[in-house]
Amino acid sequence: GMLADDTPVEFTRSYFPGDSYDFVTEIRDPILN
Repeated sequence: GMLADDTPVEFTRSYFPGDSYDFVTEIRDPILN
């Protein structure tokens, strides 16, 4: 879920609970910005 692709992130959201997805989002924010 660390890749720039949306697909791994979507997979992470489906696979892990919401809390884990929030954690991934926090890591990904600097990359998007």
